[in-house]
Amino acid sequence: MALLLLFIILAISAEVEGAKKSNGLYDNDNSVKLFVFGDSYVDTGNFLHSTTYKPPSGMTFPGYPDGRFGNGRVMTDYFGAEKIVVSLLQPIGCLPTISVASLYIDCIHLLNLVSRGHNKMLLGNVEDLNKEIGKPIFRTLDLYNSFLSAIQTIKKNRKENSTIMNPLEPCCALESVGYDCGKVDEKG
Repeated sequence: MALLLLFIILAISAEVEGAKKSNGLYDNDNSVKLFVFGDSYVDTGNFLHSTTYKPPSGMTFPGYPDGRFGNGRVMTDYFGAEKIVVSLLQPIGCLPTISVASLYIDCIHLLNLVSRGHNKMLLGNVEDLNKEIGKPIFRTLDLYNSFLSAIQTIKKNRKENSTIMNPLEPCCALESVGYDCGKVDEKG
């Protein structure tokens, strides 16, 4: 459990450090801000410390390498969005890979505090961006409370109907050699 907690804290701190290093880097640049979360196929850059950040790779604006793997524009350079949804973190202490520490009885609330802290900072950043732009372009999707509500509802209904699966357990797990999540059991 302690090793898992250490791993999660290190992973999150690495992300925070990366965000700190890139914050304010192009404040004097007049290019449009573009945020793409979780879609690496659009090759938006942000690889300032990687080996791809060397000419001729990443040369979109003349003289300004932008850390891309390619050297030209990508589709997201050509279109924009009027509203952008930013997802808040789900309660990571309720993920099956984490809740195994409680034998799938309860979420690990200490790790949920990490999610809540992250979400609080993210909400502040979204609010600041909307103020900077002057209109509410950025919206948030509250996965944290959605997940908790679903977990609590399922747990409550599970007391009345034992066939409902425990929401803290993985829906498919390694049961034997050769088992995978795509297999269908005798019940379909």
